[in-house]
Amino acid sequence: MNVKRNLQDSLFRDIFKDPENQLKAYRSLHPDDTTATVGDLRTVTLESVLTDDIYNDLGFLVRDQLIILIEAQSTWSPNILVRELIYLSRTLERYIHDNELDVYSSKLIPIPMPELYVVYTGDRKNVPKQLSLEETHWKCESEFLKFNVKVISTESDDILGQYLKAMDSLKNAMTTGDDRIKIVRDTIDECIRNGILADYFTKHRKEAERYMLFFLQEDYISRTHDKTVRDEGREEGRAEGRAEGRAEGRAEAKAESVILLASSYRQTDPSLTAEDAVRRAAKLLDPEHSLSTEDLITRMSSGDTMA
Repeated sequence: MNVKRNLQDSLFRDIFKDPENQLKAYRSLHPDDTTATVGDLRTVTLESVLTDDIYNDLGFLVRDQLIILIEAQSTWSPNILVRELIYLSRTLERYIHDNELDVYSSKLIPIPMPELYVVYTGDRKNVPKQLSLEETHWKCESEFLKFNVKVISTESDDILGQYLKAMDSLKNAMTTGDDRIKIVRDTIDECIRNGILADYFTKHRKEAERYMLFFLQEDYISRTHDKTVRDEGREEGRAEGRAEGRAEGRAEAKAESVILLASSYRQTDPSLTAEDAVRRAAKLLDPEHSLSTEDLITRMSSGDTMA
């Protein structure tokens, strides 16, 4: 289960849905362009409601000449190239539709030039500065398609570098204890003191707390899954038993996620009852109703949350 994608949002998306922050991101990538304004930019981020669950973290158009797509990634995967290729295709398709361009016309249609980036916040060392389909997937040079994605993984004072700093602060705080809500709040306080995304964290603290809790939740699920895989490797018995164990592990991870999200709701809105918080969280994380809402409410009321 991918919590980030189930919730259709992330801290990165929330920060950069603000046109002012998009402009800051553009200026960090194109510092020589000092004349660009918010009016020169137009958001083209894909939303799942319009694109059959294909959606990206950030996309904006600059003066109808440049399409910039940026993905935030905490887990290293060269398949970001494939996803960016899909996002670019969908973005261009929408651009052509919105501008009523005829791809079958004999007249050349204008399309903006793409720039593709991934902001990597994970722990992998020696991350390449650029990924190429030729190098990662095809292992040979292609005469027909050159497709590259630049990787941003170095902290700096610009807004993309500040995002990296904020996520690094959160990961460092995770080593100090198990109280996730305290970890998130301490991280935000530290970022504000140090001028790291201070304006965003000050104005949108509740939203930031929620998205950071989602990040910690996703990390927990990932670690739980890895442990389950290792344990399964040591298990003996019938295949049915192993399959049942995997299903139970997934169900428990999902239940823990619902309880944690419900807890975060109640932290930000104390007027919510445990029942209301659980039902709200389950609606997002368990839309197929595979979990017992009554059991979740009981666990929530008894304080049974993730350690």
